Amino acid sequence: MSSIEAGSIEDSTRTSWFGYCMSKAALNMQSKLVYNRIKEGGGHVLVLHPGRVQTYMQGKLDAEGDFTPDRSAIALIEMMERQLVEVKSGARPELMLLNPDGSQRPW
Repeated sequence: MSSIEAGSIEDSTRTSWFGYCMSKAALNMQSKLVYNRIKEGGGHVLVLHPGRVQTYMQGKLDAEGDFTPDRSAIALIEMMERQLVEVKSGARPELMLLNPDGSQRPW
């Protein structure tokens, strides 16, 4: 699942973008609910923050984004592969919200 800092209640400093932030917080809650349902069967949930991606989300290109969409997608796949190895080895918890660098982000 893909999330963003906009959904982190603990890290929030925003004063606008209500709908966007609320949808990301809802995604984080959905991730926790899915985890609660599948954990007894050994399931894992990984929620990824793709970084600030250069998109047209506001009607024009956000060229200040840290990643192009292609680079962000590649980075997310690489992170999923690394985290899968760590989760299977027991080195990581079964439910995580991660930054682009692989560090954990507050919910």
